[in-house]
Amino acid sequence: MAGKDEGLPLVQSSPPQQHHSLLGLSFIAASALTFSLMSSAIKYESFSIAAMETVFWRSSIAGLINLACVWYHGVSLAVPREDWGSLAARVLVGFGSMALGFYTVSQLVLADASVIIFTSPIMSFFLGAVFLHEAIDGVNFACALTCFVGVAFVARPAWLFGSDDAQPAPALAICTGLLSAALQALDYVYVRKLKHMHFLALLHYFSLACSVGGAVAMAIAPERVTLDLGFLWVSAALTGVLGFLGQVFMMKGFQLEDVGTGSVMRYLDIVFVFIWDTVFLHEVISPWSLVGAAIIMASAITIALRRARRPPLVPVATEPPTVLMLQKQGELLPLVTPPPLPKAPFPLLGLVLISFSALTFSLMSSAIKYESYFFSAMETVFWRSLFAWCINLSFVLYYKIDLRVEAADRSNLVVRNVAGFLSMALSFWTMSQLVLADASVIIFTSPVMTFFLGALLLNEKIDIVNLVCALSCFVGVVFVSRPTLLFGDDPDADKKVVGPYAGLAVWTGLLSALMSALDYVFVRKLSGLHLLAVVHYFSLSCMVGAALAMALWPAQVSFALSWDLWLSAVASGVLGFLGQVCLTKGFQLESVGIGSVMRYLDIVFVFVWDALFLHEFISPFSLVGAAIIMTSASVICLRRARVAAPPTSP
Repeated sequence: MAGKDEGLPLVQSSPPQQHHSLLGLSFIAASALTFSLMSSAIKYESFSIAAMETVFWRSSIAGLINLACVWYHGVSLAVPREDWGSLAARVLVGFGSMALGFYTVSQLVLADASVIIFTSPIMSFFLGAVFLHEAIDGVNFACALTCFVGVAFVARPAWLFGSDDAQPAPALAICTGLLSAALQALDYVYVRKLKHMHFLALLHYFSLACSVGGAVAMAIAPERVTLDLGFLWVSAALTGVLGFLGQVFMMKGFQLEDVGTGSVMRYLDIVFVFIWDTVFLHEVISPWSLVGAAIIMASAITIALRRARRPPLVPVATEPPTVLMLQKQGELLPLVTPPPLPKAPFPLLGLVLISFSALTFSLMSSAIKYESYFFSAMETVFWRSLFAWCINLSFVLYYKIDLRVEAADRSNLVVRNVAGFLSMALSFWTMSQLVLADASVIIFTSPVMTFFLGALLLNEKIDIVNLVCALSCFVGVVFVSRPTLLFGDDPDADKKVVGPYAGLAVWTGLLSALMSALDYVFVRKLSGLHLLAVVHYFSLSCMVGAALAMALWPAQVSFALSWDLWLSAVASGVLGFLGQVCLTKGFQLESVGIGSVMRYLDIVFVFVWDALFLHEFISPFSLVGAAIIMTSASVICLRRARVAAPPTSP
């Protein structure tokens, strides 16, 4: 597992050429899938054979495949004398990283081991500062220290977490995982020195060294070696094949995709590992590990993106965005109005704002779920809209925003407010009936609904890839809803607390997503109105609609709220407003494609808060469904964003 990134630094940007717009991302996503499956196979083998034997079989089989490619392509394996020292250091460091990584996997829950080993960008930062005397950037240094806070959540030492609340992870395995990450980072240094060598030649010597090292270790401790593998031969073969394929996919992906986006997509590996670990290996993943994984991923991604974007590019004046681009962006975030000229803010400010909006929206969803235990969805809509409207009104007054609406826009504004109110009311009711994680995943199918609405109402062309993704999204919904017809009786029914109308809530969640997509269509038609004016009338309409519903069904209304419910009601309004502002500003600073993917951090945060604070049971099938829906919706968002982007000159 630790050796799966050994060739990544060899990636060199290829000359611009025509290829499918998502081919690079597809390669990187495929590499994450293959590496995660390889990690699962290694974990499965660790129940029966030693880590060094796993190293031997993985390296031998991958080496044979690589050797076939060397012969087929006629690659020279000659190494200049001046490179012998660097090559020897590289293969020794790489072997140490792989061996320690495999040992860590054998001792820890697979998800925890993967998270620890993925701290390698942090180790690269420290190695660069200590050995290469690189300048210590304050933001990167803070992220690096924060990453070790995430490691503490994964390790859960008894002196911090106690012995009863969280089972601590083996200290030695945590240390070997961190050492594996450090050696992997050092491996990158030597590989960069050998970038003039063909990558197949480098992989040849690396695989050969690991095979020899694994064989020597097996000879030293023969009592731990067994060649009677039985069915494990299949798993051993898979580790080699998947490791080689993952390496090729990743290297090709980084040739076609920018390093920043690719660095983010690499962390799909952890998402896949969490799914396979739960569904197939049936290991118990602590909620603290989810928190630690989120912290480590956020810190490592930030450092990777900042290093990829250094030095900052000088902004070049361009033509104002076309109407088509505005329309296409509106499908992803309808209130975004890109500035006419690119600015040069803090390089990661856009991603930080979008990530913060995901955090605030997820906390808002958690507050809404908490309120649903005590009062109706309509009352939640009322309080959320009231407090958001008050905050928005203060900004309207401060900035002297004109709230007048032209006669031509009034009908569109009315339809937008009705659709938005229905979307909010249905989504809040869905949250009250389902586990919060399940409800959030279903509601986030709105990009898929936008695709179908565009085809039905706007006669947009149906792209076959988008159609497949849209249909796949509904497969994900099936995994989340788990109908008895397909899944039988739910064995986890006694672990979940759901409302009496949970079956209906799946449909209201989909209808909420549909209303949200319809809302986007009409917001695009209101691009002439100021953002704060649109939010003003939307919040006001939701307040009035919820008040009418509360008047019609007064038996479900209670104003005798405890202090914690008042706090939750205020928080839902404040967090909702902050989330919308941060999301809008973030999409002005960041590309729509990356921003659309980062929006799905909302679901990751919701899963964490749901398990950690609300203590709801999350089914492994929900994790599978969430992965399918997030992947399908992200692909649709990225494809539509890239179709809207104006062509670049060669």
